[in-house]
Amino acid sequence: MKVTSKQNPKFARLIDKWFLKESGNVESALVLIPLLILFTGIIQLYCFQNTKSAMELVAEGVAASSISIQNTVAAQFAAQEYLKRPGLPKFVNSKLLEVIVKDEQVAGFIIRKVYLRDVNHSNLIQFLPRQVVTTIVIN
Repeated sequence: MKVTSKQNPKFARLIDKWFLKESGNVESALVLIPLLILFTGIIQLYCFQNTKSAMELVAEGVAASSISIQNTVAAQFAAQEYLKRPGLPKFVNSKLLEVIVKDEQVAGFIIRKVYLRDVNHSNLIQFLPRQVVTTIVIN
């Protein structure tokens, strides 16, 4: 775009001096593209960590709801029912989360471990599985 001197000479000089100058465009792109990639990576890690923290809270709630239940099968059923309760975070969907309750006996104590795993995320991204474990002692 060339502005003629018939229009406004100050405006023409301003455009020629600042807006039509193309020096620095390649350098700006070489800096901005890696910064944008870094920014999106940081945002993804931040979202992953927040979701994992929320999953830990849900797993603790599942474990706390199964403290009074002595049977492992009944605790598994109670854990699946806990995920269907209203008021949990939006990502908690009983179809997308897999809950496993395991009981181990160590030195006379029964230790219950509640595993909560996001099935969809594990199928997509194998190196960052969304799985949390909560351990409680029953006795």
